[in-house]
Amino acid sequence: MRIAYVLPAIVLADSSVGTKISRTMQVWREMGVESRLFVLGDEVGDGEPRVGDVVTVPLRTPGRHAEFRRQVTARELAKAALDWSPDIVYTRPFLFAPAMDRLFRRIPTVCEVNTDDTVEFPMYASRIMRLHNPTRHLTMRRMQGFVFVTHELSRSPAFRKYSDARVVIGNGIDLRAISSSPAPSNGVPRVLFLVG
Repeated sequence: MRIAYVLPAIVLADSSVGTKISRTMQVWREMGVESRLFVLGDEVGDGEPRVGDVVTVPLRTPGRHAEFRRQVTARELAKAALDWSPDIVYTRPFLFAPAMDRLFRRIPTVCEVNTDDTVEFPMYASRIMRLHNPTRHLTMRRMQGFVFVTHELSRSPAFRKYSDARVVIGNGIDLRAISSSPAPSNGVPRVLFLVG
């Protein structure tokens, strides 16, 4: 099986998103799945997750028309993913791009949901990002399924009208990377609960 992880955005390897993408692709690889990450970027190198193949399509000349550049570059990104011939596309919510819509119509696509984008995206100052809510249905209607990180998100009205194929897989840590401590031996253990 081939999975194309497609994000029309810049992803830094040391960010929480980059780390999760790396871990996800590592698990896929351990399961025998061939995967490739397709992202936008200013340059190839340390700015990208380090697991599996990475295809970085550089944003064109920096300047004032950033959204136009993103749309043009998204076309190249979609073409690169299609040329690779994946069985499935895996993505996250983002601002509508017609080229991505063409990709999603041709290849079954699953969307990972980590936040309620109808609330978070409009908070950004950009006027372009305020277009997300009026256009998001153009992307979401193409999704064949959803992976949510919480049950609350999976039941959110923001996603209710889209595909019923959904699963909840909570974010986690790689237990192999954490050293264990011995269990306490005191008679009355102290429990600390952090909320945040």
